[in-house]
Amino acid sequence: MRKLLLICILSVFVTTGLYCSKTRKQIVSELFAVVDKWMGTPYVYGGDSRTGIDCSAFTNRVYTEVFNKTLPRTVAKQKFTGTTVTGNLQPGDLLFFNIDGKISHVGIFVFDNKFIHAASAGNEVGVIKSSLQEKYYRARFVYAKRLVDLPAFGTIALENDPALPTIQSLHEKESSNNDMNSITITNKSDLVSFILGAVVYKGEIRDLTDSYFSEREIKYSIENINHEKNHFVISILNLNTERERKIHLFDMKKDKKIIKGFYLPKGNYAIKLKTTKNEIIFEKNIFIL
Repeated sequence: MRKLLLICILSVFVTTGLYCSKTRKQIVSELFAVVDKWMGTPYVYGGDSRTGIDCSAFTNRVYTEVFNKTLPRTVAKQKFTGTTVTGNLQPGDLLFFNIDGKISHVGIFVFDNKFIHAASAGNEVGVIKSSLQEKYYRARFVYAKRLVDLPAFGTIALENDPALPTIQSLHEKESSNNDMNSITITNKSDLVSFILGAVVYKGEIRDLTDSYFSEREIKYSIENINHEKNHFVISILNLNTERERKIHLFDMKKDKKIIKGFYLPKGNYAIKLKTTKNEIIFEKNIFIL
């Protein structure tokens, strides 16, 4: 029995390497630090160093440094790794693009629809940051692949955790009329839509993520559908200091939507939308960098 347990432990270690002992905060921070070191590196086809690198070599280098994983050398082979993402993108996901009639470009998602990649053409070349909202990349995006699942807040990493939540894919979002990651709860006669995100686009919250920068305003929207009068509280709990901030929402009119925002210092937070009776309607953990 002990021998079998030892084999299982060793198997997990070999699969995840040092990554298995890191928290989500550590992994995301390390990912951002590593890609930042590569920013501005010139693009060189076939290159694999700070003097010049191509897109697939860049993703391989980052995965080796952050996740202790070695990727295939070429985009043609990297596109077969991992599992296709059908829900929210998370930092570290690989993004694949059809540039010349086939999948021939890859980048690494970081946050807020942004990704880092070694671009070979365009206004800027080399390792740069781009957005999936840019017309060029949005039109050429094919799919995202996930090789590792980030752990939940306050836990260590587990690969391919089936319990992690998912929503619509980017392609589905583009074609859907209801493409927001809203939480709608039916509680007796209450029906409330609350959305936590980053950017207001055409009256809706877009660029949803669980990581934000401290200098950027975090947008939220709330819509009270059924009640003439409701008292809701947005609770913002700093999990590092245990300090709580509250935003009170009084007497919302029927069918009225409000969009506001707030700034938070660096840290790990639990965001909750509650009634004055402490009934939790929405709950999500976010990380401020």
